[in-house]
Amino acid sequence: MYYMSTSSNPQAGPLDELVERLLQFGGLTSLMISDMAAFARSGRSAPDAKPIPDVMHDLILGVIGDLPKRYGQDQIRTAAEIVERVTDSMSSDIYVVSPELFDELEEDDDSRLRALKRSTR
Repeated sequence: MYYMSTSSNPQAGPLDELVERLLQFGGLTSLMISDMAAFARSGRSAPDAKPIPDVMHDLILGVIGDLPKRYGQDQIRTAAEIVERVTDSMSSDIYVVSPELFDELEEDDDSRLRALKRSTR
C-alpha cells in the first residue's frame, strides 16, 4: 500500500498523521481478515469457529486492553468517535468504482462510435 509518510513530509499536520495511522491500521486489518477468510475457505476452520468479525474484535481488544491505564475513558471515547466519523465520511463521500463498469462504458462507447460511423457513410 502506498501513501505519503508523515515522517518524510515536514508539512504534515495532525490530520496527516491520523490518516497515516488509519491507513496502517486498515492495511493490517485487511491483511489479517483476508488471511482468516482464506483459511476458512480452505475448509480447515473448526465447524464452531467464531465469525471473523468476532475474532478480530477479540484480537484487537486483547492488544489494546491496557489503553485505559494510559488514557482516560473520555480520550478513548473521543478516539472512537473520530474513527467512526472518518468511517462514516468515507462511506458516504468516497466512491469505489468497479473495473467492470469501465468495461461496460467502453463497450457502450464502441457501440456508439460504430453507429456513428455507419450513419456517416
